[in-house]
Amino acid sequence: MKIWILIIVFFAIGMSAFSQWNWLNPKPQGNTLNKMFYLNPYTAFFVGEHGAFLKTIDGGNSWISYNTGISGNLNSVFFCNSDTGFVAGSDGLIMKTLNGGQNWNILNSSTTKTLYAVFFINSSLGFAVGDSGTIINTSNGGQSWASQTSGTINYLHDAFFTSSDTGFVVGAQGVILKTSDGGMSWNQQNSSTNNPLYDLCFINNNTGFAVGGDYYQNTAVILKTTDGGNSWFSQQSGTTHYLMGVTFNSENEGFCGGYLGTLLKTSDGGVNWSSLSSGTSLCINALASPAEDTLFMCGEKGLLLKTFNGGTNCLQLNGGTLNHLTSIFFADASIGYAVGNDYSILKTNNGGNQWTLQNTLIGNDLKDVFFTDINNGFIVGWDAFTISGTILKTTDGGLTWNNKNPNTPYALLSVHFPNPLTGYTVGGYGTIRKTVDGGNTWTSHSGYSSDKLESVWFTDENNGYAAGENGTIIKTSNGADTWYLQPSNTNYNLHDICFLDQLNGYAVGDNGTIIKTSNGGSSWYALNSNTSEDLQAVCFTNAVSGYVVGGNITNKTAIILYTTDGGTTWLEDINCTSNFLNDVFFTNTSTGYAVGNDGTIIFTQNGIAAINENGNSTKNSKISLFPNPCVDFLDVYINSNDKMVNMNVYNASGISCGTYFLESAHQKINLSSFSSGTYIVEFITEKWTEKHKIVINTAFPKN
Repeated sequence: MKIWILIIVFFAIGMSAFSQWNWLNPKPQGNTLNKMFYLNPYTAFFVGEHGAFLKTIDGGNSWISYNTGISGNLNSVFFCNSDTGFVAGSDGLIMKTLNGGQNWNILNSSTTKTLYAVFFINSSLGFAVGDSGTIINTSNGGQSWASQTSGTINYLHDAFFTSSDTGFVVGAQGVILKTSDGGMSWNQQNSSTNNPLYDLCFINNNTGFAVGGDYYQNTAVILKTTDGGNSWFSQQSGTTHYLMGVTFNSENEGFCGGYLGTLLKTSDGGVNWSSLSSGTSLCINALASPAEDTLFMCGEKGLLLKTFNGGTNCLQLNGGTLNHLTSIFFADASIGYAVGNDYSILKTNNGGNQWTLQNTLIGNDLKDVFFTDINNGFIVGWDAFTISGTILKTTDGGLTWNNKNPNTPYALLSVHFPNPLTGYTVGGYGTIRKTVDGGNTWTSHSGYSSDKLESVWFTDENNGYAAGENGTIIKTSNGADTWYLQPSNTNYNLHDICFLDQLNGYAVGDNGTIIKTSNGGSSWYALNSNTSEDLQAVCFTNAVSGYVVGGNITNKTAIILYTTDGGTTWLEDINCTSNFLNDVFFTNTSTGYAVGNDGTIIFTQNGIAAINENGNSTKNSKISLFPNPCVDFLDVYINSNDKMVNMNVYNASGISCGTYFLESAHQKINLSSFSSGTYIVEFITEKWTEKHKIVINTAFPKN
């Protein structure tokens, strides 16, 4: 049995007061990993999408996940030693660490072009390459960067230096560049290919390899040089899948990896390449072979692999389902369920630390889950074998599930029980089904619309709502016997609806749609979400604090919004994934979970509702803040006899925005120069420390 050990360390002092969202599935995390750097067979660093950074010091048996505070992609990583390292990524980002990745400082790279590779010859001299032929270098450990003339506008994907003077860069259109004077000039070499090249490595000053290929042309490229990069010749790969990474541990033994889990090995310096079974169909983006027969790989959807026998057997280091998850529900603080594609049913008995896959059946998609107590629960969805909607019921906490025929050819998308006996489910083409005997039998009810209904919510056994396509919201007051259309004031598809009581409810949908009613649905009005992302689910933890999740599948983005004022203001929370999020559920004001595509399950244990409306994190807080949200001035009240209090303000990335010294019990702080957003305010004395969340909204009237 594999035991997952994951240590999560958060970047920057101010981050701990945010809703820190961390990975529960897959383990250790599920963001695509783009590159790795190995110091030795035991210590390695991995970077990827959405600021992902992983570290192992025991050859992959355990993992340390450092929160970089970055939402963009990290494309490359290089460590000069166990402490000093660099990462590069989106929009010209370069960061540096001096303590093995625990803390990161953003460097001024002098470019906004996305960077795909960073390489350091020593702790002072380094290079980075990226979009539009960008090459930059530093001679002072990253304090400053200067642009170099590459002579090309093609994307540059990787860099490798064999000495302080001699280096190579590869990129799109088969570009290979060489410098012999430390980057003062770059000369293009003849690669004899127009395919993009993604990675390169040198065994010694003379012998090197470059790999690439083209998805659309079904080509793979392996190039070799034996004269220090002056000439390159092609090698037969034996595959049509493009290659993303190459590594050698000696002049003879090397490996390549790429699309659909392609894994190649040579034992004769590339004269012959043989295909190995990687055990995965996910793309291998990077490889490292720190010793003979030893190989580590990373890639798509958080893929982590290793082999200690030259590739005969590959061991997967990450675990958990990668099926899309569409719904999550907790029966109590510990017992929860997540469901999704291919009949995936996952259960946890310990608050999400471990998830057990209860059932899978390829071709069947489960859409929603609801439990009336810890034993009795329901799942609705689509059965591809019978071509019909499906309702599953359990009476033993998920050990067994029985199919209750809803008698509909349409997928069922949502289920809700206002009490243990009475329940409702809705789905395609306006389908509505009701049970009054705890889900054993279901009867058909006609709705007002034939539009697909995606969500249902009942405030009691008679009064309920359903929402769906084209802004449809319908309401019943007699237990689904009759329904009438409500004015939603939107034509966007609505994906979720919830009510806090008989009067107050919310619905969310495409293009950032959030609407609210305060009169039981008689009228709905739009709230400003400050986003155009598609919003998939909404959950409130009390009358004023709530969360919304969603994203954009095409652009591969995820979003989590929160409000602390009943929806008047929505701000984006710090997130740990770019995988589209489908549902969110909170077991209390602090602990919440979200699920999404590619098996994503993330959680927080310090939800924003845990901080009260004055921004105080505990009842015995020594600090009171007013108003919160604020516009330009913040009143700080110190409920303590301490004479000197230091006040530090951090933004959402954990970067310091200002330091103030408080010498009186009440002080007014001018924050008019701050932009709208969420900030962490830290108060420090010799005896105590407190952290508070504040919201600055410059759209409000000034104080």
